[in-house]
Amino acid sequence: MLIGTGSWTGRGRFLYQGQSLGNVFELSFESSRDAHGEHLEGSLQPEGGAVSEFAMHIVEDENGTFVVTASGMSQQLEGIAKLESEPNLAMLWSEDGASMASVAFFSTSRGLGCRGFHRRPVGVLTWELVLAPNKPVNRGNNVVSLQRRR
Repeated sequence: MLIGTGSWTGRGRFLYQGQSLGNVFELSFESSRDAHGEHLEGSLQPEGGAVSEFAMHIVEDENGTFVVTASGMSQQLEGIAKLESEPNLAMLWSEDGASMASVAFFSTSRGLGCRGFHRRPVGVLTWELVLAPNKPVNRGNNVVSLQRRR
């Protein structure tokens, strides 16, 4: 799986069917792993909008695929994913079949790319974003600057 454990942030755009300009959003989440699978928990905030919390649970099954459950931002979606090689692909759907989503994760020069489609009863939503792990900043009191101070 391309998303490793730790803290992640992302920025991207989503577009509702019929729109010509996308809406900017930011995403942040924590990824963890335990005996029960992978867990992603975080929030998404559209520019100028309210924060939405989400959670995903990913478990490998006996067939070499992964069972994915996503909840929080809309109705709960469940499905299947192939996460052992790039691109990582997932297909999710609601229990009543009214909503479906497809998602792809792939490496880019700036981190991980993610593209997806979400078909809902009110129309189609598409998105693109770039994710990057948050790296801790190492600071110390003994740092020497090689630049001239003015």
